[in-house]
Amino acid sequence: MKRILLFVAIGVVVAGLAVYTFRAPLMAAVVDRVTANMFVASDDDAYDPGIAVGQTLPALHARIHDREITQLSEFMGKKGLVLFLNRSVDW
Repeated sequence: MKRILLFVAIGVVVAGLAVYTFRAPLMAAVVDRVTANMFVASDDDAYDPGIAVGQTLPALHARIHDREITQLSEFMGKKGLVLFLNRSVDW
């Protein structure tokens, strides 16, 4: 019985040393395996996400406090304006 426990303990120590010694390649292999086929190689569909970065924003018509807003300059301060637009992803 003691011999079996000794072999098991030696096996665990050897396995632990092997994992520690080869941790970088093992981690790279695990990451490669987990992320395989995660990303699309190219985006070739006809989906149009909207205006591009830097493109002029189309006319804005919104209501806030029962008032129609068409000029963003009403909200700009001396440092400008941050505007976050979000199209619904649930059509």
